[in-house]
Amino acid sequence: MQAMKNWYQTHPHLFHKRLYDRPGCDSYIAAQHQPSDGTGEPAWSVPLIAQAARAEGVKIVAPVAVRGIETQGGQVSHVVTERGAVRASRVVVAGGAWSRLFAGNLGVSLPQLGIASPMQRISAVDGLPGAGAGSDFAWRRHADGEYSIGIQRHVAPVTLDNFKLLFDFLPSLRHTNDLLTVRFGRDFFESLRLPTHWRNDEVTPFEQTRMLTARPLLKESDQWLAYAARAVPAFAKAKVLERWGGVIDATPDATPVISDVPTLPGLFVNTGFSGGGFTLGTGAGHLLAEVIAGEKPSADPSIYRLARFTDGSPLVFRH
Repeated sequence: MQAMKNWYQTHPHLFHKRLYDRPGCDSYIAAQHQPSDGTGEPAWSVPLIAQAARAEGVKIVAPVAVRGIETQGGQVSHVVTERGAVRASRVVVAGGAWSRLFAGNLGVSLPQLGIASPMQRISAVDGLPGAGAGSDFAWRRHADGEYSIGIQRHVAPVTLDNFKLLFDFLPSLRHTNDLLTVRFGRDFFESLRLPTHWRNDEVTPFEQTRMLTARPLLKESDQWLAYAARAVPAFAKAKVLERWGGVIDATPDATPVISDVPTLPGLFVNTGFSGGGFTLGTGAGHLLAEVIAGEKPSADPSIYRLARFTDGSPLVFRH
């Protein structure tokens, strides 16, 4: 507590936060309130972002899977989709948890693992406003009064990539051990059957699985909802409307890759946000656009370079 108070006192200009010694209940020692924070409604945000992109001349074609790229003289020349090839001299791989698989087919090593983030949607109740988190649950209130309930501790399903990237991720274990539950199950055997290389005229995993999701954990979800109800009794009256799982694109240092690919001119990567993509995505896109256009970057792009995983640089955990 005292350490947090000291930190706030030395950084008063950074955040509009308040630290409460007693938030009004005996279950918690303290609570932090940040009224300047906001939440995003995905059903509204995504269409508005797409609308703004179209206004700038962007053409969005969906749902169309990209199978690979073609090169001429060692330089990217075309993007190959399931509907045909599109001429392009600069291509950005921004496939989230799919990015490693796509890049690997091009011979590009991208150290990234998929982390499952189980979620559930419950009916509207008179609960907490906004969004926040306790030690064992997190919440976000929807515009219609319903809630999304998640957890602070995500699930790391064991797959073939876990073994391939074991030494890449070993240094991060001491930073994430209290945030992850490692689980061995069907995901491992499915990863053994997942193609890692294909031709541009073949059907790819991106067409076979249009939407990458994680399995909902039903038993654990009941427990997480019980945790939420213990902290906020109104949640005990809610009905579970939906359960699902997202897949987080995690890197060894929990820092995104916003970079060119030195071994393949014309190819760029924007991925690995480790759960922060909704917040960081627009800024990351702006930075990468500056890099691609050869403009002066508004932030230091070297922090996010792909080569940091292979040039001997020590991992720096910034989040």
